Amino acid sequence: MQAPENFKFISSRRQFLKTSLIGTLLLTSSGWITGCLSSSQKTTLLVAEKEFQFLTAANQTLLQAICPTILDGELPCGKKRRDAMTSLLAEIDMFLSSLPLLLQEEIRQLFDLLNLSTGRILVARVWSRWETATIEEVESFLNHWRTSSLALLRDSHFTLQTLTIAAWYNNLFSWKSIGYPGSPQV
Repeated sequence: MQAPENFKFISSRRQFLKTSLIGTLLLTSSGWITGCLSSSQKTTLLVAEKEFQFLTAANQTLLQAICPTILDGELPCGKKRRDAMTSLLAEIDMFLSSLPLLLQEEIRQLFDLLNLSTGRILVARVWSRWETATIEEVESFLNHWRTSSLALLRDSHFTLQTLTIAAWYNNLFSWKSIGYPGSPQV
């Protein structure tokens, strides 16, 4: 006796649901395990001694990978680069700390997505950790988001780019390179 057509459909739908559930559990557990492992590993930051109100250590690492690519050669070299990055991250932190809580939550979700290894790999298409990501990987990720057909990715790119550029040009380190003498003395 053969099973009716409806039973075969239900059987394959059940199989699909089981497979989906197993896949969801695997992704969730890998994200949780990765989070536990990465929080126990010490991260080398350019800005280890600075206290931030909004940016976590993982956010600082993420921005240290993204900002130089967005600024495309604007950062100075050597010791001045470290000082400029410290100042840039402080500007970003100060700006984000002053935003309304709803916007802070949205940006925190964006940073959390990019800091989670599954988010970094699946959404940003960056296989390396942010500490070891190359300029080419970061450029590819940013270009993919900039030209994406998904408005959410384009908006996220715009947020990262605007945040970085606004903080940079509000920063004393950028003023000399653009010929701005500073605020007039009153």
